[in-house]
Amino acid sequence: MSNQNYIIEIFSYLKEGKVYQMVNKFDDLDSLKLNERENLMKNEQHIKEQVNQKFRIEEIDEPFINFLFLYVKWLIDKDQTNYYDPYKILIRALDQLKNMLSIMKSNQQNLMKFITHFIQVSKIISKKALDFARQNRRDENKFMSELEQHFQTWISTINKQLKDQDSQFKKQIILKIYNIQLGIRFQKYDYPGCSSIVNHTKNYQTLPNPYLNQEPISQRVLFMYYFGRLQIFSQNFKQASTCLQYALDRCPADAFKQRRQILKYLIPVNMYCGKFPTSQLIKKYELFEYSDLAIAILEGNMKKLEEQREKWKKCWIKRSLYLFIGMLETLTIRNLCKRVIQIMEKLNDGKTFNIEINKFKLAFEFSAKRPFEEEEVACLLGNLFYQQQLYGYVHKGAKGTLVVLSPKNACPKFKS
Repeated sequence: MSNQNYIIEIFSYLKEGKVYQMVNKFDDLDSLKLNERENLMKNEQHIKEQVNQKFRIEEIDEPFINFLFLYVKWLIDKDQTNYYDPYKILIRALDQLKNMLSIMKSNQQNLMKFITHFIQVSKIISKKALDFARQNRRDENKFMSELEQHFQTWISTINKQLKDQDSQFKKQIILKIYNIQLGIRFQKYDYPGCSSIVNHTKNYQTLPNPYLNQEPISQRVLFMYYFGRLQIFSQNFKQASTCLQYALDRCPADAFKQRRQILKYLIPVNMYCGKFPTSQLIKKYELFEYSDLAIAILEGNMKKLEEQREKWKKCWIKRSLYLFIGMLETLTIRNLCKRVIQIMEKLNDGKTFNIEINKFKLAFEFSAKRPFEEEEVACLLGNLFYQQQLYGYVHKGAKGTLVVLSPKNACPKFKS
């Protein structure tokens, strides 16, 4: 069969409602060689005339036939195509194709493949279009808002057209669209917008979760990844750790890229909760930015923590973790104070109820490589006592300032 007949067959299946055959034939375009794709583009007008003679292209059909050729053009040169054009055609095409849902809803299996296929194509091309917008300094926020609005209309249409169909079938499609919307809003740094989407998915927000067990594993993993990241901004760090661990445990072992992406957020959250990564884990997933950071926190090395925060600043900002990494200073100071207490215990036969504040001051100055005022040290210790990271209080007396520690477990397990 000549390559141009692929276009004719796809259009034929579309008009006849044969979604399964259409999707398979559409996928064939992806497997064409470069010269075959270029030949299709050269014969674009001739193929359109053939399609028109056979099916009489109507106004509603034009976006789809245009989209097919733009998609082929996109496949030819992914780096230079102006992705605004195929993006807009794609949106128009999908908006028109929504009208076919009512015709196809009798065959759920084919309908599911039809919807999910075009949602995925829309996601891929839109991502490329967004990259183009950023490279050329276009209005990317407006661009993403239009994209998100498109997916929202899909949800409304699916709910309306499939109201009599199996609810689980609808939920699978809608969860996929929600995941795409979450991805868009995270790229926009629209975290309140992410919360509004999550509020529509309350059934998925508890673990263990019977609802999630009914969804495709890829969508389960993706949703809990986004939900876990959102919990970081809400400062629900234990919940964030639980969600991200859920995603990691169910992510396929051979999905290196996806597991690495989850670990980018799970590792720092776990460190805040007192769980540190092994050197083998860091090496396996090439997350070396966390290697010296973990060492600095464990050692109570304030200077090294600040150096690592600045060294990887662009990385933390890109991941929206810069402020969170700063919060790890509390854990670093707590570990430093714990080392001071342990040293004093050895020097005083295990009795360290009262320690001169100067002992902590010296440790802070050695760790941070800068001078500290006594009031600054007292303030930092007071914060640790208030957060119950240490048990005790600061006492100012006639003979000087003392740090009075609880005789029972002055250094409890770190509390997130």
